[in-house]
Amino acid sequence: MISRVQQQQNESKMLPGYALQNAFSKGRKYTEEPHPFRLDFARDRDRIIHTKAFRRLKGKTQVFVAHFGDHVRSRLTHSLEVAQVGRVMARALGANEDIVEGVALAHDLGHTPFGHSGQDALDSILKPYGESFEHNAQSRRIVEVLEVHPPHPFGLNLCAETLECLCKHPTLQERQQYQLLPQNFLEGQIVDVSDMIAYLAHDLEDGLHSGLLSFSAVQKLAIWQKIAEENFSLSSLVNTLMTDVVDFSFQNITKLEPKNPEEIQMLSHPIVQFSQEYVENIGELRKFLFQELYRHPTVVHQVHLGVKIIENLFEYYMENPQYLPEDECHKEDGILLRVKDFIAGMTDTFAIQQWEKIFKKS
Repeated sequence: MISRVQQQQNESKMLPGYALQNAFSKGRKYTEEPHPFRLDFARDRDRIIHTKAFRRLKGKTQVFVAHFGDHVRSRLTHSLEVAQVGRVMARALGANEDIVEGVALAHDLGHTPFGHSGQDALDSILKPYGESFEHNAQSRRIVEVLEVHPPHPFGLNLCAETLECLCKHPTLQERQQYQLLPQNFLEGQIVDVSDMIAYLAHDLEDGLHSGLLSFSAVQKLAIWQKIAEENFSLSSLVNTLMTDVVDFSFQNITKLEPKNPEEIQMLSHPIVQFSQEYVENIGELRKFLFQELYRHPTVVHQVHLGVKIIENLFEYYMENPQYLPEDECHKEDGILLRVKDFIAGMTDTFAIQQWEKIFKKS
């Protein structure tokens, strides 16, 4: 058996100084007995996979609601694709693959039903109460509070580095609360860019397969000229984007020569980036998807339905808190926070079922 200590020693030999390493982790909130052969960052990943919130991602919209077809992406398949892209780039850039994979799998745990429209709807609803909603912040709340890993009273008791990497787009309040440095760790930055690569490629592919996007229109995009293959495929676009990020980011690393993870955090800008040429091409692609796919009448209809359901459910549970689920995690929480957590955790199907049960009573 290769022990945990031996694995940590091997990790220190293989990874450069700027990568996160298990041997130098700040540890967990609650002290645990070290496992004889499992590393801490890998255990974080495994705890995330076994959460109820992770399993619910299969029923949450990416762009298309589930009944649109069996092959369109859900939040679960999206997260798996982000993890795959992230591991490839982590290996090429000398980052810690386990923590990249774990954070990639966890980054959307806090997403609402009905995609970004659901998030925007819940955020708008909460504004008059002096509150807000952002799915990355909710993801951290899930792993720190709402999901429980016995014997700890709250949360999964993840390593400090995993939690910090989860803060992709922190607000000023979050920066102060968690004492975050200007930039994320290299591993967190990799997940951030992997998220973009994954959704750009698979949203484009889903749009083409659904018939909502025209292949001839896609061929006119500047990014298409970067792809060597004659026919569009998810892998060809992903490979093209990953190659640009890895090449440009490695140039940044070589030029800056960071000696430890904290040096990357203190930089004035992210170290993991697309080249300027690709930034412009991706801007064009994102604009194209926004105009032609996300604003397509078929998608907009789904959006309006999802927003209505969330608004109605929020009002109902605020007026009828006795129907909210009871659990230990919310023992000291007010009604507003309990309603927010309950609605954010719903799958599309469960939200629709609850809405129909409440508002379509015979």
